[in-house]
Amino acid sequence: MLDYLHAIAMSWPAAAVSLLLTLVVGGALWATHNALTHFDDREVLFHRGSVAYLVQRSSLVLAFGIASLPTITRGEDDYPWNVLPLQAAQLAWVFVALLGARYLVDAILLRERNTEE
Repeated sequence: MLDYLHAIAMSWPAAAVSLLLTLVVGGALWATHNALTHFDDREVLFHRGSVAYLVQRSSLVLAFGIASLPTITRGEDDYPWNVLPLQAAQLAWVFVALLGARYLVDAILLRERNTEE
């Protein structure tokens, strides 16, 4: 057990880069989602207090956190720097999937394009 913890502690620079990569992709997802909406997100979330939109955005953050957790998890057999390109590819897939989920939900629930949001 101590050997495992020691190996994890020794790979902290790669773990920090891994976490930073995850946070950057999460921020890019948030910014892309903001750019795709037809209204000012800050106005709707914080000034009007739209609970439905708050639930949607909170769900996006929660889904990203759950989907990206396996990409940051490290095993004792992982080489610290070799898994970063794979993590970037996995995070790109999560990014595309969560953006696509927005349009899929509109198509299933609304049966038409959501232009008012």
